[in-house]
Amino acid sequence: MKFPLKNYPFRGEGIYLLLGKVVEEFGYASLEVHKMAKMAMLKNPIG
Repeated sequence: MKFPLKNYPFRGEGIYLLLGKVVEEFGYASLEVHKMAKMAMLKNPIG
C-alpha cells in the first residue's frame, strides 16, 4: 500500500475504509490510497 501517512495516519487497531486505486508495478498489485477513515466498531449483541 502507498498512501500519505501525514494526511491519513493510522489511529490504532480497528477497521479502516480505504479509497484509492489498484495499480501494478513490477508485476505486483498495490493500492494507492487517496483517503482513509477509521470505521466505528459495534459491540457484540450476543456476548
